[in-house]
Amino acid sequence: MTRKNNSVIRLVIFTFIPLLCGCFSSEDDSDNTTICLKTDQDSVTVETLSSGVSITKSKDICYYEGDIVLTLEQLIYLAGYSELYQPGTQATKATNLVPITNLPKDKSALAQYAAYTPRNYNLWAMARFTYDNNLSSSQRDIIKKALLNIQSKTNVRFYNATGLPTRDNTYNIDYPYINFRYCGPQDRCSSKVGKTGEKQDINLADFAFSKPGVVEHEICHALGLLHEQCRPDRDDYVTINTSNLTTIGKANFQKRASNYSVKGPYDFNSIMGNSSYTSSANVVIDALKPIYTKQDGSVINQGIDLSDGDCAWLNYYYLPYVARSDDYVELDSVVYDGNNKRLTEEQRLQLQSQLNNGNPTPPSSGRISNNF
Repeated sequence: MTRKNNSVIRLVIFTFIPLLCGCFSSEDDSDNTTICLKTDQDSVTVETLSSGVSITKSKDICYYEGDIVLTLEQLIYLAGYSELYQPGTQATKATNLVPITNLPKDKSALAQYAAYTPRNYNLWAMARFTYDNNLSSSQRDIIKKALLNIQSKTNVRFYNATGLPTRDNTYNIDYPYINFRYCGPQDRCSSKVGKTGEKQDINLADFAFSKPGVVEHEICHALGLLHEQCRPDRDDYVTINTSNLTTIGKANFQKRASNYSVKGPYDFNSIMGNSSYTSSANVVIDALKPIYTKQDGSVINQGIDLSDGDCAWLNYYYLPYVARSDDYVELDSVVYDGNNKRLTEEQRLQLQSQLNNGNPTPPSSGRISNNF
């Protein structure tokens, strides 16, 4: 982190310090019971922020909705606004970034980029990633399959930067990237949400490599997607069985504020939704009873693959960039619009021209290998 970054963080902290003073307390301590569940893993605590939003903590890491690792800035905004991002900001496509580095194409903007990481949903151009050294070859294969599956259904593209530099030495700026790592026999996988502007781990426990859809779920968090069952309008579609939820379960099933992007009606098939039943003693009191159901009482099954709604969200906010060593923004041969409809070749070239100041023809020598 640069000195300029540190000064910005200090500014944010001191600006919001009144909001954080009551961050881990409430007026009624009996209502804000701190739960320490002694399991085979580390203890888990539930903390209520001054805004009323509850988070969970383990090993001093703060989690939102169960598996989303919070940055300091997001924690501050949750405490002050009940939202992950500063109110009034909007998610936008990342069209002004060099795809494989996610740094601004305009070099004059690099200094500002270093000081202020992109706000809001922090969407990627291409999601740059690495495989951690602690992954086995079979685990890498499962992650690779998940990445290729997302690419085959959406505009999202990934760039494998394993073994490549993690810093631009010319401008002394760290590349933002995802690091896939194995976290052992735990009962939680985790990811940050959206691009945070730095290295961000996707932590995958044993069950992620045996249960379909888990790896894709965590990747989608890193791409900016949040849980379906916590969306602002969820009460119009589902019934939460709060009497069967532990304090941790209630924290994981909080309804979000409205400052978040959703595409279409509630999606019961979303890979970002939870199933009605879980065996986790951390979340549910009676595993034989549901956590939540559809309003007619029928059961919800978590999606094991991206639904049409998941794809529509990703296709609306992402474009399928090709890995290149230059600044030219080349689109893959298949491009979808925000309704999952494939663009015609004429439309694709027209869009590529718009992204490159009127030039639809990419330089012939710019493509680079990108093997997963």
